[in-house]
Amino acid sequence: MLSPLPYTSDAESVPPDEAVDTEKVLQLIQRALQEKEGPTGTRQRDVHVKMHGCATGLFQVLENLPPELRQGLFQEPKSYPASVRFSNSSPVALADAVPDGRGMAIQVENIVGEFLPVSNPSAPTQDFVMVNHPVFIARDVKDYFRLQVARLESESHPLRGPAGALTNGSWNPSQWKWREAWSAVQVALQPPSHPLVNTYYSMVPIRFGDYVAKYRTRLKAGNQQKFRGNALLAVMMKRDGLGDVLEQTILLQEVVLEFQVQLRTSAQTMPIEDATVRWSESVSPYQTVAALTLPIQDISAYRQEGERRSFSVWHALAAHRPLGGINRVRRQAYALSASRRDAVGNIAPSDFVRVIGGKQGDGAP
Repeated sequence: MLSPLPYTSDAESVPPDEAVDTEKVLQLIQRALQEKEGPTGTRQRDVHVKMHGCATGLFQVLENLPPELRQGLFQEPKSYPASVRFSNSSPVALADAVPDGRGMAIQVENIVGEFLPVSNPSAPTQDFVMVNHPVFIARDVKDYFRLQVARLESESHPLRGPAGALTNGSWNPSQWKWREAWSAVQVALQPPSHPLVNTYYSMVPIRFGDYVAKYRTRLKAGNQQKFRGNALLAVMMKRDGLGDVLEQTILLQEVVLEFQVQLRTSAQTMPIEDATVRWSESVSPYQTVAALTLPIQDISAYRQEGERRSFSVWHALAAHRPLGGINRVRRQAYALSASRRDAVGNIAPSDFVRVIGGKQGDGAP
């Protein structure tokens, strides 16, 4: 395996017009949130609107990691309380039988260290935000703006939005956004499955201490099959079947997931500023650095908690600073969505009932 490339302060390359494009994106998100709010006055997330469930768990950094993996949060074997939210990825709450991307967000708590300025100083967390697809659907902020326009167009003109996302306003097929369009189709058309069976990816890179990495979370090897069960039957019979299946599973058995990182080993084939490129796993395989254990618990008690929490890749240690244009625009986009909901980004662990090892801990909402 190739040696990982060191992180340097010039790892990112910011386009001169990115600030203008970012402002355009924020204006479109603001418009979308206002339209979504409508006459009911209900304020929702921009995306990942529908939650399948929120659980509590233990994030355990593994022992005997090699030096290149002992970075930031993973410097020493240690256990941290964590909250985990499972959701769809759509900006609307679709029936679970409808194909859609699925999201998983982890909020690791009780961490001591140097945090990025956007983290809550009273209760900072390290957040990991993932979707069950290895790459993002936009290359950079300019493409992200184009997709936001297409998203709003598709709500009023079902054909115009997707067509604009593909053609980029050109009649020349050589200038069409084929890779981005194909990635969007792959995300949107994923059939429903048990939320615990999916492999969830960061899609975009973060700083990993002295290096750069992408990350993912999946069920511990060998456990995938036992969670499949009747998930498909459940979603065909009920609009919110995935939430029911997730709740029933964690109520009956402990779940262990692997948290893995993929170190950047090539500047040419593992770009930071193009979020649509998948980094080769044959060149740099994912390596397990932590275990996320979800003990037996009744997650129905945490629905309100999951809805009020705000997860952001920018709730992070300085050693895990998000990188690339998509992450840079996310910083303000996430904050805008959370502020409109009056969401709580970082909550002290004692602020809600926690279940560890099947036992109820101190503290209540």
